[in-house]
Amino acid sequence: MATIVFIMYPEEGHLFTSFGLAKKLKSRQHRVIYLGIPDSKESVCSQGFEFIPVLQAFFPQSRANKKTYQPRITGITDIIRTLKKQGDRLKNLYAYLFSKEIDRLLGSIEIDLLIVDSALPFMALVGYRNGIPSILLSVTLQERDLQIPPLTKSLMPGDNIVDKLRIKFSWGWIFLRSFVLRKSLLLFGIDVDFARVMKKLAQAANYPINKIKAITTLMPETGLPELILCPNEFDFPRRIPENIHYIESSIINDGIDSSFPWERIDDTKPLVFCTLGSQSYMYRQNLQFFRTVIETFGSRSEWNLIVSLGKGLSIDQFKNGYSNVTVVNWAPYARILSKASLMITHGGLGTIKHCIYYGVPMIVFPFMRDQPGNAARVTYHGLGLAGDIKKISEEYLNTLITKIERDPTFKKRSQIMAGKFREAEQAEKGIRYIEMFSGTFEKRPYYITDKRAMKEIG
Repeated sequence: MATIVFIMYPEEGHLFTSFGLAKKLKSRQHRVIYLGIPDSKESVCSQGFEFIPVLQAFFPQSRANKKTYQPRITGITDIIRTLKKQGDRLKNLYAYLFSKEIDRLLGSIEIDLLIVDSALPFMALVGYRNGIPSILLSVTLQERDLQIPPLTKSLMPGDNIVDKLRIKFSWGWIFLRSFVLRKSLLLFGIDVDFARVMKKLAQAANYPINKIKAITTLMPETGLPELILCPNEFDFPRRIPENIHYIESSIINDGIDSSFPWERIDDTKPLVFCTLGSQSYMYRQNLQFFRTVIETFGSRSEWNLIVSLGKGLSIDQFKNGYSNVTVVNWAPYARILSKASLMITHGGLGTIKHCIYYGVPMIVFPFMRDQPGNAARVTYHGLGLAGDIKKISEEYLNTLITKIERDPTFKKRSQIMAGKFREAEQAEKGIRYIEMFSGTFEKRPYYITDKRAMKEIG
């Protein structure tokens, strides 16, 4: 069997999303190893995977694993200090990418395939330099089509001239802002011209530089095979590049957790689940959001509400006297969603995929990053409604809830999409792609996908 190494961006939303795929590979007798900074070790090892730390000197174990959270950065002095620290880390990272140290580490493991987070495409080129086949794994939807709205915007595609102009303007504004940001960060010694760095890596690896293209504001395109951890049916209709492959979501059943207070849940009432994911402490309106949801359902005694706060927030901040409201720091997503009638969430793709898999309509309040684009797709496919966090109030939320209650098509469309997600899960295209890539590699001028094999996989 193959030895498969994952290199994921060290953030919970990226790491956790990869575990389902990794578990399937391990169950098929493949050896699965994660390479990452020390902060990732606890999460990875808790899932039963091997872990090899890298960059320990520059990324020592931090507050993330100590379950404490510092207040947001305020004041010009704190900002400058933080920027300088990040600049130093980037310089060290760039030096590491070109060092013999990473080559020796990769050479010490008989690796059949590197699976690299699309947020870290540098490492795929390092793998190529060492003669190791590498593919990219994206935990977000692909964003390399300028005819489709950027993920950071809540726009939907359209055929009329107004829609097209809105999309074009949105991309133009993003490119301008990105350009200004890059130039501004250089003043603090932070070089985020990733395309330039990747072209240097490509040159050192004898990889064609013309394959490195800065198509959007995210990491440059490499031309390497890339797996999108989401069935294509959820995305907007679009042209899919030859190297992009939408695969199953690899949903994990979180099992039974005896610590969750199931005795508080009345099975005779419909259930609503509310969460802002594992990083809710990052959102400025988190307290107002959770309190509004709690008060709204506190007056709707015909419902059960489960609120999962995530890390960094205390249950004591949300004390209430409602018997139909349960507030916890962590909740078993899969088991709750298998019983839920409605989800109220932030629009992280991982959470949305869970909702779709279990056929649960959503009310999505996007905050940042790809969440507006995900919310737009929920609306586009009729799987729920998108809310505006700036308008959050009991009256506003009640209006959205009532719309979901009175329109059974939300549930029907969610169940239809759930069927497509379950079919994708059973087909296991991602597993078959990975096994194909790990078994057919030779160092070529660049990766050439075996079209016949890909067609057979589907």
